[in-house]
Amino acid sequence: MAAAAQAAATEAKQQSSAVAADLAGFEQTATAAMADMGAGMSARIDALSARVDQVQATPGPAGSDGAPGKSVELRATATAVQWRQVGGTWADLVPLSAITGPAGQAGPAGAKGDPGPAGSTGPAGTPADMTRVAALETSVASLILSVNALQVAAGKLAAGQAAVPALLLGATTTVQVPLRPTLPDANLSASALVVGGTNVLSTLSVQSWQVVSGSRVDVTVKASGVLSAGAAQVLVIATRQ
Repeated sequence: MAAAAQAAATEAKQQSSAVAADLAGFEQTATAAMADMGAGMSARIDALSARVDQVQATPGPAGSDGAPGKSVELRATATAVQWRQVGGTWADLVPLSAITGPAGQAGPAGAKGDPGPAGSTGPAGTPADMTRVAALETSVASLILSVNALQVAAGKLAAGQAAVPALLLGATTTVQVPLRPTLPDANLSASALVVGGTNVLSTLSVQSWQVVSGSRVDVTVKASGVLSAGAAQVLVIATRQ
C-alpha cells in the first residue's frame, strides 16, 4: 500500500511538472505574440498618421463661389446709430449716449460782418392830409433835436435835413444832406425819409441813399406828381458802429 501511494505521488509530481512546463511555454508564446501584435499595431498607427499628414498637406479642389452678400446700411436716429442689411430690419448698433461727449466750450466771437445792402424802397403810401403832415413834421423836428442832443454825448449819432427841389411827374433828384455834427468816415450807416410840406401836390419816395462821408449823405428822391419848391424835406439819421 505504501508503494502504491508513493507511485501515485510520483505520478502527481510528474503531472505538475508537465503543467508548469506547459504554462511556461504558453507564457513565452503569449509574450512573443503580444510583442508581435504591438509592433504591428505601432506600424499601422505610424502608417495611418503618415496618411493623415499627407491628406492634410494636400489641398482639395476649390469650392464654388457663394451667393453675393447684402450690402450694409447705416443711419442715425435721435437716440442711436442703427444698421441693417438692405431690405432688412433696422437694429441699434450703438446708442448715441455712449459716443456723445460733454458739450465743448464756446468758441471766440467771429469778426463783425460788413453792413448789408440797403433794402428796396416800399410802394408809395396814400397821401396824408395836411394836418397829419404838419404833425409829422413837428414830430420829426423834435426827433432831430433829440438826436442832436444824444450825438453830442455819445459821439455816434448825427442828423441832417435838406429841402427837395420842384420835381415833375416821375422825375428823380439827388439831395445832398449835411450831417451835424460830423462823424468819422469809417463804419457809418444811415436811414432817410421824406416829409411833405403844406403845399404838396404829389407824393415823394426815397429811392436810395449813400453815405458819402461823415459829414454828408446823398439821398435820391422820386416824385409821383408835381411838387412846389421847398414843399418837402429829406431827413437823415446817421450812426457810427
